[in-house]
Amino acid sequence: MTSRRQRYYQIKPGRKHVKTAIVRLVMLTLGHAFQTAYRIDPEVKKEVDSWPPTFHVVLEVEPDGPRMTLIKRNGALQYLGEKELYNADVVIVMKSIEFMFRMTMGMMSMPRIVAENRQYMKGDLVLAGSIIRCMNRVQTMMIPVVTGLYIKKVPPLSLRMIKNRIIFWTCGVWGLVK
Repeated sequence: MTSRRQRYYQIKPGRKHVKTAIVRLVMLTLGHAFQTAYRIDPEVKKEVDSWPPTFHVVLEVEPDGPRMTLIKRNGALQYLGEKELYNADVVIVMKSIEFMFRMTMGMMSMPRIVAENRQYMKGDLVLAGSIIRCMNRVQTMMIPVVTGLYIKKVPPLSLRMIKNRIIFWTCGVWGLVK
């Protein structure tokens, strides 16, 4: 007599290679954008300077999706790529690549993702709010046209913001501003 365990086998879901590649590319540009925004945007600099002197942030996708690692040390914000940190101060985790893809493409806003419990975080909630405020500012620099779709309160457009966007898109996306 065969047992139930032998009759049924585990079916593994397929990987979403295209969505993972798009999210990985967006996280790469977002990491460089954080680094650039810290240098050229005074509001992001003021927000990041309020963090502890040595501070680690990881934004990742479960189960084995891409991740973005930022570290603040020696008075500078650095993008470390997809390194895995076990002792990060704040870890923001999206539960699926599908939700991260929707957020990066502007199909879902961050407040909606939080309200629908599509992410979780480990660490200080106040610092996570600060990270989200910085991310909103950075995303406003990255994609100026459709920011109203996925950011609740869009920062006002000013001459400084236009200048920062020009610097960002000429040098910052490629990581040339460090």
